[in-house]
Amino acid sequence: MNMSKAALFAACAGIAMLAGCAPKAASEDWSAGRICAFGATPRFRGTTGLGPPSPEAVKIVRRIAQGVGIHANFRIMSANVERGATAFATIRNNRRYIVYDRSEFSWGKGNANWHDVYVMGHEVGHHIASHVYANEISGHEQELEADRFAGFALARLGASLKQATSWFSDWPATISHPGGARRRKAVIDGWMEGHRMMRLEAEPCASGWSGSEIDVDGSICRIARICSDGEPKTRLACQDYDGSWRWTSAN
Repeated sequence: MNMSKAALFAACAGIAMLAGCAPKAASEDWSAGRICAFGATPRFRGTTGLGPPSPEAVKIVRRIAQGVGIHANFRIMSANVERGATAFATIRNNRRYIVYDRSEFSWGKGNANWHDVYVMGHEVGHHIASHVYANEISGHEQELEADRFAGFALARLGASLKQATSWFSDWPATISHPGGARRRKAVIDGWMEGHRMMRLEAEPCASGWSGSEIDVDGSICRIARICSDGEPKTRLACQDYDGSWRWTSAN
């Protein structure tokens, strides 16, 4: 790692958050990139005490990544961030960073709660959705997209819907972040999708017909679901003149 703490702070300095993910100013070096923050609208001039993360933070991000099938290629750091910004995601020197405010978490005491997991999942979501690279949707939509991912990750890690949403209230929207009701709904949407996928994955694989008969070039055909080593596969079978079924050559 060639980047010093001072260099990372220099990259953060002077960036005022005017949207959920703030683009670099015209006068800034290209390497400063974009920053996506959770919570308030901070100026990172006040970020101090950049240091190593707690083991709990590293473990949570690793579990989030494993739960959604990605490599946890994030460099996690702790800091003291001004104005209540709980955490932020950014890119520096082609490395993915997640920086969190150590005063906002119970880590270092050997425990973590679902809210902590949600915050880190939200920042992972900013990276996964490339919000730190592009500004294709509005700042509010970026935050809701990251919230949906966080809800999805919480479901995959075993959180109940109540555990995934219990801290939300109907707080008002700001220039950078949507209101609490919209954010709660986004988390619920993500959680529902994650829970649905887990139910599907838990179902035992069973071979059989899938759907009704279809016409393929004048032949009566059906899609078959075949289980091999517990993994479902689909093949197309068509009815012969004698009423028997045969696999099509395309399979």
